[in-house]
This record gives sequence, C-alpha cells and structure tokens, in this order.
Amino acid sequence: MEHLAGLPVALKWPNDLLIAPRPAHPALESWRKLAGVLTETGIQGTRLAFAVVGIGVNVNVPPEALATLAPDATSILAETGRLTDRATLLAALLGNVEARYDALRGGRSPHEEWAARLATLGQPITASTGQETIAGVAEAVDEDSALLLRTPDGTLHRLVAGDVTLRHP
Repeated sequence: MEHLAGLPVALKWPNDLLIAPRPAHPALESWRKLAGVLTETGIQGTRLAFAVVGIGVNVNVPPEALATLAPDATSILAETGRLTDRATLLAALLGNVEARYDALRGGRSPHEEWAARLATLGQPITASTGQETIAGVAEAVDEDSALLLRTPDGTLHRLVAGDVTLRHP
C-alpha cells in the first residue's frame, strides 16, 4: 500500500493492515483498519491437510460507507481521496506475495520483517482469545509468531491466536 497508494501502513498482530493515527486531525486519532488476512486450515490426524489464505483490502469504499464495515474501517479512497485501479493494486500485491514466497522457499523466514512492522509491540492492548480477555502491554512476538503479552501483575502470557485491540495509554 505504501508504494502504490502512498499510505504509511503498519500491522496489528497477527494479520491486520492499519493506517496510523493522525493527531492533527481529531477524527483520525486512532488506528484505522485498511486490510486483513484470513486463513482457514484443515488437519487430518497429525498433518496439515490444507491451508487457504484470503486477503481483503478496502479499496474504493467511500468514506460514508465505511461505518457499515466496522467502526475502525478505512479505505484507500478515504485516506487518499483518489480512486485506485484494483487490477494495478492486485498485480502489485501478488508481486509482493511472490517475492516473499520465493524468499521463504530460499530459506529466509519472514518473521523479522513482519515483527518489525507490528504497531502492536510496546503498546497497551486488550486481547480476546475466546476463553478470556487479557489487558496488558504487547512486549514481543516469539519465533512461532505468538504474541507475548505482559499483564500489570507481571505475568507474561503467550498468545497463539486472538483478537487484539490497541488501547490508548
């Protein structure tokens, strides 16, 4: 998104693409979700039978329609004021996926690049795991991409899945 649309983006653990707050604009003082990655996997016995990955990007959604998507949703159109050619965006996105896939096949892990772009780290967050909701500071991600969350009592929680909300300090 940065090269094509000129938007500064960051990642929210584990899989959301965000646009940073703009303190000079009162209506834009929080993170806004531009895109997300969804995965579905199937296990047979002890082996992975399949994995399906989908990427959703809010491209030309008008600002007035964003509230119907989610309270923190944004789009390239809303951020730039310009329509984006979706075929051009798709080609750029697929080119980036291919480059990272080639790097992975070459033995290079995407972990360091991914972790470096996480807006979540060092921030106060609330994480909902399905079984519980935990509030604390996101300290790091480990080599398995689990989020390490430290609660105010000093306990370090290792989260492998969950929904994270960035909180104001």
